[in-house]
Amino acid sequence: MQCSCTAVATYATCELKYRLLYVDRVRRSPTIYHILGTHIHSVLRFIHSQPLLTPSEEEAIKFFLQLSDSGFYGNTAEKRSAIMQGIEMIRRYYADTDVAGVRVIATELPVRFSAGSAAAHCITGRIDRIDATKDGYEVIDYKTSRHMMSPQEQKRDLQLTLYARAVMERYADRMHATDSVSVSLYYVRTGTIIRSQRTRSDIKRIDTIVDQMAQSIQQSVYHPRPGSICAHCEVRQYCPEYRTHRKHNY
Repeated sequence: MQCSCTAVATYATCELKYRLLYVDRVRRSPTIYHILGTHIHSVLRFIHSQPLLTPSEEEAIKFFLQLSDSGFYGNTAEKRSAIMQGIEMIRRYYADTDVAGVRVIATELPVRFSAGSAAAHCITGRIDRIDATKDGYEVIDYKTSRHMMSPQEQKRDLQLTLYARAVMERYADRMHATDSVSVSLYYVRTGTIIRSQRTRSDIKRIDTIVDQMAQSIQQSVYHPRPGSICAHCEVRQYCPEYRTHRKHNY
């Protein structure tokens, strides 16, 4: 089996959501705010990937507006609102971050590693940013959504655990002095950072989850997991479980 970190994390969150997205491949039309999120990710990569001088705040905003000219369609109030929100996120990022002082070693890094009890499965992904810190490495995953995980949810987040495993394997020769990787969700709208650690014992559970996932796919068995996350699920309109439990404010 070969799949992405996002797919594995989706499966662990809700098997039925995984089926809808990756087996049934239900159609999802990108909203203007999905496009905004993509553009903000591109701006943050632009800020931290220049070889000589770090771009100024105004240069980053100019880059964002160039993306917006070609990436947003129409001339609607929604488009104007999205552009203003994007500019506000960039200004906040510069106010909250020492962009020239952070030790960024990779942006949008493609990763690939084996998982499962017999290392029979290939997991791929792309990490938004990796920083070198005094204690080792930090994985940073940017978020532009308004909905934020709680610190408890972040500690359990499988996608961050998968990224931590990728970093541990990629930089194994430099990690002899540490047994963990710092993982962070950076909510660009508010500047909120939710940070925790992933140890080597944390990443061992990935193999069990991947084996269960492969068996489920082979048997075409996908169980729904209704809960509070359903209210923010992008495929809830296709989910019979959501329609059944909507009265409970999922």
